[in-house]
Amino acid sequence: NKDPELTLRIELNNIGFEHPKEVSIETVSADVLHGALVGPKAKRRRMNKRDIDYAALNSVGPFDFELYWYNRKTQRKGKSTGEYQALRNLLDQWMGIRLYRDGFRVYPYGTEDDDWLELDKTALKSKGYALNRIQLVGQVEIGRLSNPALLDQTNREGLRQTPEEAILKETVQFAVERLRDEMNRITKEQKDAKEPFIADETKTADLEKRMKTAIKSIRKIVPSEHREVVQELELVREEFARFASQARERIADMEKDADQMIAMAGIGLMVEVVAHELTRSAEDALDVLNSLKRKTVPEEIRRRLESLRASMTSISKRLRILDPLSVTGRQRKERFNLDELLNEMLEAHEAQFERHQVKLNILPADRPVQVSAVKGMVVQVLENLISNSLYWLDVEKQRKMSFKPELTISVEDNPPRIRFSDNGPGISEQYKDRVFDLFFSLKDKSRRRGLGLFIAREAAEHNGGALMLDPDAVNDEGRFSTFDYRVVGDNLER
Repeated sequence: NKDPELTLRIELNNIGFEHPKEVSIETVSADVLHGALVGPKAKRRRMNKRDIDYAALNSVGPFDFELYWYNRKTQRKGKSTGEYQALRNLLDQWMGIRLYRDGFRVYPYGTEDDDWLELDKTALKSKGYALNRIQLVGQVEIGRLSNPALLDQTNREGLRQTPEEAILKETVQFAVERLRDEMNRITKEQKDAKEPFIADETKTADLEKRMKTAIKSIRKIVPSEHREVVQELELVREEFARFASQARERIADMEKDADQMIAMAGIGLMVEVVAHELTRSAEDALDVLNSLKRKTVPEEIRRRLESLRASMTSISKRLRILDPLSVTGRQRKERFNLDELLNEMLEAHEAQFERHQVKLNILPADRPVQVSAVKGMVVQVLENLISNSLYWLDVEKQRKMSFKPELTISVEDNPPRIRFSDNGPGISEQYKDRVFDLFFSLKDKSRRRGLGLFIAREAAEHNGGALMLDPDAVNDEGRFSTFDYRVVGDNLER
């Protein structure tokens, strides 16, 4: 049997501003589909998500879908009132994503009150464009022979809730998120490409001075009977000077407002990232408590552990409301041994590696590696790399029963760096430039935040270092498998 595969053709044309037409075709392989649509079972249960087994990716059968996004804000441009109203009526009539089986519509999918893909809820939480029901028109096509596991409920109101139905739903949701990702990417690239406006006060002051000199010269040669014309020019000059002064004040106010907005945006990102980090820590603590629950311990300790587990569950739920760091505030650099810090961190994860059955390979440097950096930032980079690897190693283990997960970490010097690799599925060429982008993620939707690797790169750069994928280290499938973390920018004198 051929492994399941998803092909997405994303075409962007006039998403609200002038830009070149963008067409991209990406093939999402089986391992990425497993990570994005299924995810580790334990994680899905904790998030109260319906359990989906990997086999459903095959048993769901082939299906097609086509989605169109219409920006209603720009639809009126260049159209008469009648044309705009007709278009709006057409969009109102066809809005939403409908489901067809062998050409016949399956209800209630795509009706006025139906939001089976949870587009409106997702749009409220999304970063950037709101791809909600009223702006999306599309259809999903299935067949009785091609998709025998997608069965109607007995009352004919929609499909039965099966693993295959969940895969169908989550596949289309994933496609909508990828469309939003690409729209946000194009918007960011276009904005970055624009030349910044620079307010030059010397230009307006020079213009005022030249006008004043010109009017003075005109006054000398203009006959007395035409002096009112000169006076009118003088009034115009004064009016210009006043407007220029007001414009400068307004620019200053706007710059102040922009600074405040940037500060508020920074605070918002801080809450989001801190929540992300705390959520991961809370989930790790819950894993430990759940593993202890299955072991033989005295009754009193068991009761205390159960109480602690209930508290951690409550905290985890509250954090998930916020989840979805800031680059840590002012922290001082300190000189420390990189090898010792790495060993301390890995010892703290020993129980977790044991639970996930991960074999750890550590390749130390020939001699101790001393660095001067913000220790907390180094810890953040490594914690996020560990968390990312464990997720995809879990995914690969679910796919392949004989799979033996391994994590290999080496420390090098000149310049001080840590190379971090695993034997998981790796990162394909089409995503290698995107994995560090803010909010880009290929994990299942319960954990799809797109913050971990973004935080890791920001934290690495805070110390003057860098985090990247090693272009020369690939696995048997030709995918990138190694993160190269240069801890600091310059070599240290010994």
